[in-house]
Amino acid sequence: MKLTNVDDRRDWETLTGQCLEADLQQTWAYGQGVQSCIGWTPVRQVVTDGHRPLAMAQTLVKEVPVLGKVARMQHGPMFIRGDNGCSPSEAAEAIALFRQHWVEREGATLHLSPCLFSAAMPDGWEADIRLRPSDEALWESIRVDVTLPDKVLRKNMKRRWRNPLRKAEKAGLEIRVGDTAADLGFFLEHYRQATHEKGFSWPSPELVQAIWEADPSVLRMLFAVHRGERIGAMVLYRYAATQFSLVAWNSPEAGKFHAHNFLIWQSVCHARETGCKWLDLGGTDPEHLPGITKFKQGLGGEAYRLLGNFEARPSDAVTDGPDYRRGLGHILPGLALPDSPAPAGGTDETGDRVAEIIARFVREIHASDMDVNETTSLIDGGIIDSLSLVSVVQALQEAFGIDIGVQDITIDNFDRIDSIRNFVRSKLN
Repeated sequence: MKLTNVDDRRDWETLTGQCLEADLQQTWAYGQGVQSCIGWTPVRQVVTDGHRPLAMAQTLVKEVPVLGKVARMQHGPMFIRGDNGCSPSEAAEAIALFRQHWVEREGATLHLSPCLFSAAMPDGWEADIRLRPSDEALWESIRVDVTLPDKVLRKNMKRRWRNPLRKAEKAGLEIRVGDTAADLGFFLEHYRQATHEKGFSWPSPELVQAIWEADPSVLRMLFAVHRGERIGAMVLYRYAATQFSLVAWNSPEAGKFHAHNFLIWQSVCHARETGCKWLDLGGTDPEHLPGITKFKQGLGGEAYRLLGNFEARPSDAVTDGPDYRRGLGHILPGLALPDSPAPAGGTDETGDRVAEIIARFVREIHASDMDVNETTSLIDGGIIDSLSLVSVVQALQEAFGIDIGVQDITIDNFDRIDSIRNFVRSKLN
């Protein structure tokens, strides 16, 4: 086997399209975007066996103080189909070649997460080529086969996902596709405000902008429109046979019309119209983001997780230096370390969504921006009556995919936002 650099973008994209599984973070534009944001240089290489391309990896490289050279293969290497696919032994041999190049020849600390699904390799394969598991978060997500008929896709949805979609369609929401710099500017203006308010991490507005500047053709914005006003948006990233749900924004009015369900369904339709096989829902995290994870599961797609995260170090590498990974989670997902705050998606995603739902109902009931805080008495204080409480319960069930029985609807559980948040968390767990 031989390792060769790939310097032509078209060659890289052609090879990407031939992979068994391709990944967003191995695309050319993503590598350029990362370089623009944080200065890590993308090095693109392909492993060939004779004349047959076997594996490929975009490696992000940087000299880090104290540690020296660090090389990161974010969701790579990827493996190329060929006539007979890629066997586990061939995959291991290709990974070993990448390890030899970066660790032994370049003297770099190597982090990699092969673009293979779990159970694709035999137990202990990594030890045989001198890799060890790392402590980074394992990537998992859900993808939808958009080539299935609409009838099948809708049948696969959970009832609490399908019903809000129907309500959104009955409300007269429309979809508008955006592909101009002005469209991106509109989205980023609102997304920046959301990241500031809710602590979203990945992807940062700067990364989205840098990807656009590297190649605007890979991004499309879908806007949910109600009576001429854009109330929500989804940014899709196209690579190989996949549309990837990169990031979304929803206005305060979006929840009332279930715009997020509508946007995801329209993303399914858009992916199909553009000749894709998959819509990737952009990652799940059952531990830190149970509400979002359960919402995405409601669409009825295929759950997957990558094989694992691994690392290798030169024999003379510094092992007790500073952890360079801190602060990079807005550009490189999965870098929320064991003692770090929750990963991309917000510091308290469940609490934020509960607060949004309650605030929306209070605005609708009282036609004003009444100030409601964590400990405001909602029921005893007369802010929410019994009829409105039924609607709140229904909204929470739909938003989080939970069952709330009559016995659960008590003053203790529903009188204050903080108690509602704790109740919802208990149901999710």
